[in-house]
Amino acid sequence: MKNFKQWLNASLCVSIVGLGAISCSSSDDNKEDDFIQYDFSKVADTYVNKTVIPTYASMKTNAEKLKNAVITYQATPSQENLDKACAEWVATRVDWEQSEAYVFGVTEDYDEALDYWPLDKVQLDKILADTKPITDIELTRATGGFHTLEYLLFRDGQARPAAGFTDKREIEYLVAVATKLYKDTDGLHTSWKGERVNKFLAKPTEAITQIIDGINGIADEVGPGKIGDPYKSKNVLEVESWYSWNSLTDFKNNIRSIENAYLGGFDADNRGDNLSAYIKSKDANLDAEVRKTIQDAITAIDAIPEPFRNQLDNPESADEIEAAIEACNKIGEMFAGKIKPLVVY
Repeated sequence: MKNFKQWLNASLCVSIVGLGAISCSSSDDNKEDDFIQYDFSKVADTYVNKTVIPTYASMKTNAEKLKNAVITYQATPSQENLDKACAEWVATRVDWEQSEAYVFGVTEDYDEALDYWPLDKVQLDKILADTKPITDIELTRATGGFHTLEYLLFRDGQARPAAGFTDKREIEYLVAVATKLYKDTDGLHTSWKGERVNKFLAKPTEAITQIIDGINGIADEVGPGKIGDPYKSKNVLEVESWYSWNSLTDFKNNIRSIENAYLGGFDADNRGDNLSAYIKSKDANLDAEVRKTIQDAITAIDAIPEPFRNQLDNPESADEIEAAIEACNKIGEMFAGKIKPLVVY
């Protein structure tokens, strides 16, 4: 994820200023009264305890499996063990991408550590060619996290051949990065507990504003950013997760993070009080439109041929790519133009 922190900080400032200014308007008194009467505390509680924390708990569990898988590969560098490590990377990646609508507050720091893109391959190659002990090397945002692991584990969308992945230093670095990634997921999970969550839940109306801004942010990042930027530049190096060919899966999971934030719950079979219910109480047709728009975006991304990195200059994929960008834009436009006015006064 790139440049989301700056966007969100600006957006939240606008929201806070707008909240104070608009609330003084007598013409909105009735709407404001309706808004205040709605129990957003339950929505905020669902967001924290059924959506955010379970997502990060799952990611922590999978990250530990990933760490253990690469340690096993270090001990026994077989193709079977390398394939297992790659599978665990993909599983952990699902949880991370399904959390990207939640990236605000302390999470931003972990975003940089876990998912900075692009990785600094020049610096990484220097580290691997050096003789300095791996234990003495600081893992920076550009030489650690998901994408360094991806580069070390994958080649052309597949687990790399174990026969060519035997350099002890490279494998040692793989273990170091996986270990730190696990520690960061543990820290991220812990960060959504205790005093921080108490403050979030203490002001549920402000929490709802943050939820909406988070949704807007990732919709904008996926459409114009993750899909649109490399499509315009035709530069494969701008495609996130292109070593593993996991890009389109990442993008769809980003949209599912929007769905989970709106419908409330990490598990689709265990939803709780949610923003959707409030919108439905105000305008049932709008709620249905929002749900459809989210699904349309997932469907549009799914229509882009795999792998995304090979479609940038393929004219036969242009319509699908442009349709996916537009579908993501519609989500942002809907939450900014139709949902937020029903929530922020």
